[in-house]
Amino acid sequence: DIGLVAVPKKEKRLEVYDFAEETLVLVCNPKHPLAKESEIDIHKLQFERFIAFEREVPTRIWLDGILSRYNTVVRPVMEFDNTETIKRAVEINAGVSILPEAVVVQEVAGGTLKTVPFSNERFVRPTGILVRKGKLFSQAGRYLVELLRKQAK
Repeated sequence: DIGLVAVPKKEKRLEVYDFAEETLVLVCNPKHPLAKESEIDIHKLQFERFIAFEREVPTRIWLDGILSRYNTVVRPVMEFDNTETIKRAVEINAGVSILPEAVVVQEVAGGTLKTVPFSNERFVRPTGILVRKGKLFSQAGRYLVELLRKQAK
């Protein structure tokens, strides 16, 4: 009845509220040559083995839009439907990826991944709160939605 999603899509049955914008960064193995960079131009990704989300994943569609705006084509060598598997592939140096900075905090702290910000602009991934239209919530449910919406501001 209540959900938090990346790249929310408007639907007739749902109310969608903006939640947060997650900063997107290049993610690579610490031994990868790009790990030494202080920032990277998104065009450089054309020459890298790229670990991507599967085509139908909303984040992939969002990233494809960003890459398209910059006339940049990446070469996916692997595609997965979740961030955890992408992180594991990048950790073994199978390629690089673009992920929300927040999802790799633990790996960066542990030294298994390195993040590099983009020099072109601050790329973000929107997230949203989904609530089923017409749903009557308990007091706790209403409070949760209210709390999440306040957190977003």
